[in-house]
Amino acid sequence: MFKRRKKICWACGAKVNDNWNYCPNCGTKFNDKDMQEDMLNAIKNLEKVFSSLDKMFAFTIGVGDDNISITFGDNRIEEAGERTKQVKTKTEKVMKLPSNVEEPAVSFQNLGKSHKIFVNLPGVSRLDDIEVRLLEQSIEIRAKGKEKGYFKIIPLPFPAILLKKELNNSTLTLVLERQT
Repeated sequence: MFKRRKKICWACGAKVNDNWNYCPNCGTKFNDKDMQEDMLNAIKNLEKVFSSLDKMFAFTIGVGDDNISITFGDNRIEEAGERTKQVKTKTEKVMKLPSNVEEPAVSFQNLGKSHKIFVNLPGVSRLDDIEVRLLEQSIEIRAKGKEKGYFKIIPLPFPAILLKKELNNSTLTLVLERQT
């Protein structure tokens, strides 16, 4: 007439008689007080683990009464903001060229460990009108003449150091040395 109610074990999912205090499959106790204590101990252990993670990686998880709040890396965001400010102060202004831009003629001279690069820049009379950037694997040259602008990227097969830069008769001479 009356069926016995069966409850389900929260640990293994097996059906258990309602009047039993433990699961015969896995041994989990069903006493409400024991389960609450186990859950509170587990939460305390998790909070300890997460507080150590917070110290290591600026990662926090807080368990409240009814909600869980997760915050990722507040400290790292501030550090990244400071780094971007430093990078912005290091950027240099690039020389603006006129609308008429040409690619200049270039010739090379190998002198053993050093190399000379000759760049023909007609109409350029001052070294202040020339911008030379030594990049990782190339040299970028920008120059402003009276009527024209010049732009050239010269690839380098080796890392180099710029030793000398001079302008004679509208010809830019760059002396590079291999970096070892």
